[in-house]
Amino acid sequence: MDVIEVIYYIHAQGNFCHSYLGITTHFLDGDWKQVARLVDCMVTGDQHTAADIAPALKTRLQHWRLYDGDVSRVVAATSDNGRNMVNALGRDGLGISPVIGCVAHTINLCVEDGFKVQRVSHLLAKIRRVVEHFHKSTKSTYQLREAQLAAGKNENDVLGVVQDVKTRWTSAYFMLKRCVEHADYLQSVLQNADKKAIRDLAFSAKDVLLCMK
Repeated sequence: MDVIEVIYYIHAQGNFCHSYLGITTHFLDGDWKQVARLVDCMVTGDQHTAADIAPALKTRLQHWRLYDGDVSRVVAATSDNGRNMVNALGRDGLGISPVIGCVAHTINLCVEDGFKVQRVSHLLAKIRRVVEHFHKSTKSTYQLREAQLAAGKNENDVLGVVQDVKTRWTSAYFMLKRCVEHADYLQSVLQNADKKAIRDLAFSAKDVLLCMK
């Protein structure tokens, strides 16, 4: 008996994006030890509906003898919570039951809802503007580096800002964490900038406290 895990992801290379479906099987071996194996990774087309995903998955599962004719040997499947994936694996597609939503993805969706709370969304927007400025300004980035060196940091310990990415779970946490850890250096660069637009990016002590929460 096998449990399969199906992962859909997009990889960007240069100016081109490619989408893939990965299939991982989870099973117990002859010694009753849990084993996980990546058995397939396929390039998908530009259509990612359940009607397109289901036959592609079925073909590969048949190749690995996990699908005999129209009868699946898979006892359960897990994927992200996207309706296309759930339908492709479930009764409208391969007929696998149960289809278990990814716990990490579920938690991330809850966190994303939390980000929509007004004071949180305003704070994130403010921090993102600061981070985006440092990513775009070589002058400010150099000044941030110099501020850390002046404070006694070694060259190898100098760090830049972290940009959050919507599809990279926990990245917002690491962005806020880095800003809290480097608040003094960031503030020094922003508050002493020669342009008012840059000085206006400086965040308050209250903002730092909110980040820490």
